[in-house]
Amino acid sequence: MNIIERLKEEILAIRRQRYQFLLLKHQQSNEKELHDGIGKMGIPSVNVNKELAIRLKDVPVSRRQRVVKDELQQITNRFDNDVIFLSRVHYLFDEELKQNPIGLFEYISGNKVILIDWPGEVARGSTKYGTPDHPEYFEADGFEDHIIHV
Repeated sequence: MNIIERLKEEILAIRRQRYQFLLLKHQQSNEKELHDGIGKMGIPSVNVNKELAIRLKDVPVSRRQRVVKDELQQITNRFDNDVIFLSRVHYLFDEELKQNPIGLFEYISGNKVILIDWPGEVARGSTKYGTPDHPEYFEADGFEDHIIHV
């Protein structure tokens, strides 16, 4: 099954869930194939790091944690599509934002399917970003229904 067929199947299945997000984990060697497939499907792609940097640049650091959720929601809402692809999500792990990235994905995925180019590791339903000694370290369990290896 190619990437496009796999994504179509997984998108259809996740629509029955309360939280409609998929963490896409891929090998570096097939990143281009994934992004090309997303483009061929007509799914808009958002560089989260870039979009949030533009929107939060004038917001004091002390207030960013309070506005990031709504800003991310506004970014996805500007598209009429019911499926959105988020890439370059690293900023969501930044300690200045004090966020749970999975919680943000749950929040914005109520009415749209959110595909996330997951930058961390996944194993047996557990998601990780960074290493335990790093300030941006993140780990969450129980998301096996949302992890797709492509």
